[in-house]
Amino acid sequence: MAKEKKKQHYVPRCYLEAWKTKDKYQTYVYNKKLKKAYLSNLHDVASERYFYDLEWSDNISPEVCKRLGITEETIHELNEKQIIENFFAERIEDEFKRILNHTINRANGMNHWEILNCWFISDDDKNRLSFHLALQLLRVASVRSTIERMNSIFSQLLNELDAPQEIIDKYTLPKKELSVVHANLMLSGNIELIVNAFYSKKWLLFINRTKKPFLTSDNPIRTIPTKQHPFRSMSGLNSDGVVIVFPISPNLLLLMIDDKHSGFSVKDRRIIEINNIEYVNCYNYYFITGESSFIFSNKNDFSLIDEVLENNPNLFELPNIVAKWGDRIITPEV
Repeated sequence: MAKEKKKQHYVPRCYLEAWKTKDKYQTYVYNKKLKKAYLSNLHDVASERYFYDLEWSDNISPEVCKRLGITEETIHELNEKQIIENFFAERIEDEFKRILNHTINRANGMNHWEILNCWFISDDDKNRLSFHLALQLLRVASVRSTIERMNSIFSQLLNELDAPQEIIDKYTLPKKELSVVHANLMLSGNIELIVNAFYSKKWLLFINRTKKPFLTSDNPIRTIPTKQHPFRSMSGLNSDGVVIVFPISPNLLLLMIDDKHSGFSVKDRRIIEINNIEYVNCYNYYFITGESSFIFSNKNDFSLIDEVLENNPNLFELPNIVAKWGDRIITPEV
């Protein structure tokens, strides 16, 4: 049986290693709550104690178990209570690391002709990476906190309606069950829909030729709407014209572009070199202002965050989930 692990990463170190400093196994971290930057060991970032621990649920989708190779024997080998953490660490992240490193090495080793004419990733690896991105999208702490905050707001709304306690208990979750809900979300059959949402896009890789690095965060996948709708946000994975961005390294940024996006006309799996710092700042802005707690960089330069806060000093204090009830605005009690 696998050894118990206390510190569990919701963004794998094999991904964040691209942002380590030159000489040490560290990265620069900007803590949005403290509004403070510092150096931290990669073992300590994007992790929480016993984050994935749960009582194994029989409700995990058989289709996903089959794709992941989870069997009754696997459950015993990986420690049933910590199967999510151990499975990610021992059965998932090796392939994620292989694809990331291969993509980084291939893109950085291409000559000018190859950049203009060759794919940066095979179709098979595009499919495999789509699966890993789907898991990464769902496994982060911000998803858990969103479940918790929505649960809190619903509990408050039921209280506003003077609902009996048994009704509140029936339709809201105790905190100890949030990890089970999160696990079922990660390992439900619906993950295949997310995989297809990534894979069906046109993939474009930006190579950053400036001295300003791409930043990443503890929620490293962002959606950018390019169209407006009177009632919808248009930032969903399958929204018309949406652009999904995922930094692969300080000098590589993956864009997944919906065919209906009018701003780009590109061939799938191709590369574009960028030499303008404003382009880099533009994409970094989305990660600074996104639903995250920590921003990571291989350089001690978070000046863009200072600029953003100068214009909106309360940005990081604003709740991202609220509900309106009459003339009241209800915010999560977490």
